[in-house]
This record gives sequence, structure tokens and C-alpha cells, in this order.
Amino acid sequence: MTGLNWMGNKMTRVAVFGASGFAGTAVIECLLSKKDIEVIAIIHSDGNAWRLSRRKDLTLRQVDIMSRQQVKEAIADATHVVNCTRGSDEVMLKGLEILLEEAKQAGVKHFVHISSILIYGDKPSPESVHDTAQPDPQTNAYGILKLKQDDMVQNAAKNGLPTTIICPPNIIGPYSLFLNGLINMIKNDQFGLLDNGNNACATVDVGNLAIAIERALFNADGTGSRYIVTDNQDVTWAEVTEYMLNLTSKAELITIEKQDIERNIKAPKISLNPLKSLIHLVSSDVREALRKDPLLCRVDMFFRGLVAKLPGKMEDRVRLGVEGPTKISKVSCGPPINWQFCSAQMRGVFHSCDRLQKDLGYTPENTFEESMKAYSKWYCALRGYDTEFEELLKRLA
Repeated sequence: MTGLNWMGNKMTRVAVFGASGFAGTAVIECLLSKKDIEVIAIIHSDGNAWRLSRRKDLTLRQVDIMSRQQVKEAIADATHVVNCTRGSDEVMLKGLEILLEEAKQAGVKHFVHISSILIYGDKPSPESVHDTAQPDPQTNAYGILKLKQDDMVQNAAKNGLPTTIICPPNIIGPYSLFLNGLINMIKNDQFGLLDNGNNACATVDVGNLAIAIERALFNADGTGSRYIVTDNQDVTWAEVTEYMLNLTSKAELITIEKQDIERNIKAPKISLNPLKSLIHLVSSDVREALRKDPLLCRVDMFFRGLVAKLPGKMEDRVRLGVEGPTKISKVSCGPPINWQFCSAQMRGVFHSCDRLQKDLGYTPENTFEESMKAYSKWYCALRGYDTEFEELLKRLA
């Protein structure tokens, strides 16, 4: 390409970071379907890039987002940037910082960032139906991290880089990580259905997410606004799990109660007892960590030597006082339920994409039902369930 379109204007080039991921690949396929758009797929490694590598209409670049020079070179000719990256805390914060700074330096016209509905916490307020609500991730580590990213993106908008934030809930459709995880938990009796599945399970088809990002790239005002994106349907956990159950040999789901979840994910209490704190400090686990320091190691060996010189029974009493009696964990006979995942059923909010539709003209192309059928078809083909050995394969899976 010459770098100019037929009118002599600079060609629209969209650099998609995290291109080989679930969302990134969908964004690229959506953008490639548009006219006069060149797409630059930015990947960290080629491990998951097989779907992209088959495209002849795509520029593929391998970039370490932690390398300022590599990022600078990757977006030097980009007019727009989409951030779909995931990784360690350092990658998601420092990497995003580099990406935002270099995008501004390159004169990028618009920067779109994918956030998460978890910025509203595990127990979202009723106001979080709408994206104008104040984010409150509470104790959700991922939500806290994503909110930090959102703040960075919004600050970048104030400093001159046009940005928009797209905030999805559970992303569904073929290749869905959320659905893959759910079906595996159902197979292994790690998932229990709460309140007959009547609680809200906000979803967005990955194709609809890509449409929202495309609308944001070219229609948003760039002031750092955050938009929730969904399939514009009130979906329940019963509806989602019905499709998943049909893909297994299970006849029905385990049922759980709210108090079961609360009891099993209750945060440990912090002891304010000075004696217990002292005992903890001299326990074997703490001493083992402290012995990594040479000086503290010598101190520890000195006191261990003093204790060893005590009469046998007295030494045993000292050790028992510090360590306490040996504890043997109870062996659970019940299913290894993933209580943290199951607690998502207590969120209870049907999030709305009304503002995304009004401001940016977003219209979901795929319904929830179409998305789930597409996932089921993909999953059956992947597992060989579309053959005469379907029932056998389901039992063996």
C-alpha cells in the first residue's frame, strides 16, 4: 500500500495489541471486513497466532509491550490503536503506560481500551446497571487492576490522546474462555447452580464486542468515556448452563445455597492477639522465609542451638508452644466446588448497553441464542461430538 487512500488522505491503519487473544482476533476480523482499513496485528508471541497467520490481508508484528522502542516502531504508521492485552500486573500497568505515551507521541487519532465489568466489584451496586455508576472493585484483584488501567486511559485523554473505554462482562461465542472454563467445571462437579439459575449472567458475544470497539474507534468523542457492552438481553445463569449441560453427559447440575458460598469464600480473620502474632513470627514457615537473609539466618541458628541444649522434654514443650500441635487437614468427601467462580452468581445486576447504543450507534449483530449455538457447534466439532461416537466421547471427556 502507498499509505494514501484514493482521495489522497492518510490511510486508516489500526494497530491491535493482544491480537492473537480471544477478543483481539475478533476485533481484527471485524476491522478487516471494512473498506479502506489496514490492520496491524501486534502479538507478543506466535503461540496463539495460527488463526491470524493464515490471513494474507493482514500485517503481523511481534512486539514486547515492555519495550518502548519496539512499541514506538510498531505504531509509527498507525492512525488508531486498540488495546486487548492481558498479562502480569507489570505488563498490564507499565506496558499500558508505555503504549499510551507512545500512541500520543505518534499522533494516534483514537485509542480504545478493553476494561472489565469487574471494576464494579463482586457485589455491584444497583446503579452499576448503567456505565455512569461510580466504579467500586471492592476486593476483586482483577477489578482493582482494570480500574487502575481505566484511570490511566482517562488521564491520557485529559493529556491530549483521544481515548475510549469499552467494558464487557462475560465474553461468549466460539473459543470463549469463560464458557470453556464453565463447561469443564460442570464436567468435574466443580460448579453448583444457585437459586435455580435465576440470577443475572451478563454476556456479550465476542463479535458484538468487536463491533462496539469498531464503533468506538470512529464514532466516540475521545474524552475517555467508559461504555458497557452486552448483547442487550437479560440473560440468566440457567440459560447459560442449559447450553453447557447439553454438551456433557451430565443429567443435571449440582445445586448450592447462598450460605454455602458465603461460608466457603469468607476472608480469613486477622488476629490482633500479640501472643499469637509473636508465635506466628517465630513459626517454622516465617523462619524459613527469614533464613534467606544471611544475617537473620545466623540469628535463627543461634536460637535453635540454645533450644537444642535444653533437656528433651523442655525442648519439646518450647517447640510445641511455638508451633502448636500438628494439624491434620480434614479430607472433604464432597465435590471440589470452585466457590469463587460460583460466587459470580450473586452479582445480580443486568448491565445495560443503552448509552453505547445511543452515543455510538452500537447494534449487536448476534443474539445470545445465536452466540451460544455457535459455541456449541464449535465445541462439538472440536471434541468430535458431531460423529456417531458422541455419547462415548462425552463420557470419556
